[in-house]
Amino acid sequence: MALQSSGTTCAVRGCTCNQTKLNLWLKEQCYIHKPKVRAECTCERRYSFHRLPIEDKAKRNWLKNLNLKKPPKTLYVCSFHFVEKKPTEDNPYPTLFLGYEKPPEKRRRLLRRDDSSFSTDRTLSLQNIYPKFHRFADLTIKTVKFWIDILYKHTKDLIPWLPCETIKATLPEAFKDHFPNTTCITDCTETVLQKAKNLYSRSESYSHYYASNTLKYLVATSPSGLVMFISEAYGGKCSDRYIAQNSGFLDCLRPGDEVMADRGFTIRDLLEERKVNLVMPAFTRKQCQLTNEEVTHTRHIAHARMYKILSQTLPINLIPEFDKILRICAALVNLRGELISST
Repeated sequence: MALQSSGTTCAVRGCTCNQTKLNLWLKEQCYIHKPKVRAECTCERRYSFHRLPIEDKAKRNWLKNLNLKKPPKTLYVCSFHFVEKKPTEDNPYPTLFLGYEKPPEKRRRLLRRDDSSFSTDRTLSLQNIYPKFHRFADLTIKTVKFWIDILYKHTKDLIPWLPCETIKATLPEAFKDHFPNTTCITDCTETVLQKAKNLYSRSESYSHYYASNTLKYLVATSPSGLVMFISEAYGGKCSDRYIAQNSGFLDCLRPGDEVMADRGFTIRDLLEERKVNLVMPAFTRKQCQLTNEEVTHTRHIAHARMYKILSQTLPINLIPEFDKILRICAALVNLRGELISST
């Protein structure tokens, strides 16, 4: 059944806020003050309506900002369009999200909304977030970027390079038996990127391994699973060796350390300069096949070092925030506690 809108409706182009929706929201149970409904609790209301002022100068400025061809006789604007959620002395006029960027989407308004459709199985892109929260695209992007900055600020110190004593004390049994001197497990992994329109950007981010445009970054973890280093993101065209040389990873290593990596990680000479040992699966070279000992050694390494993060396609407009997203993900992994059992 379609909603019957009341006379109090926000006049801003594309805004769907009205009194009927607000009344339905007020009848819902408040999660903080159960069993009270929202109309009875002291929580801040979702939004409020403000009428066009009578004073002539203020009235002209309101209508100029709203830019409406045929303003209604009784004009209201909801609090979403004011800097301080209401007209104040410093910000008396509506200035936010006035719908000039693009025509409003025509959407059918339904009485009941199925929240079950918002599942974690779907790709969580910004395009999927917009209709779920009934906000404009620019507001959603600003909100996401704002919280990325906040999370990065509070989690950037949660990726420590552990001392050798701590690494040895937390070494899992699988490493104690086969790789007791391992300092870190490192590899470059990639996140699929939305294809750019610019041909140069597309060529710089093209990965032949994934046959797609990607961002590539180096991750180093302790044997116990703690993320100790994560680099900035590079174009998928960059080699693992180039990223290892330019990301600052080699500066974290000390003489006597042992690094576990995949056979494609060709940095043995760079590590030997720093007196660091490299452990990697065996190569067949000119042999027809590996020996039994080499096969067993390779399986032990593969079992110990496989991991994958950020498997969803990254939107183009989040590239400037991607380095922060990487560090936030790494910090959240470290906050989850012990990932690999020590027994």
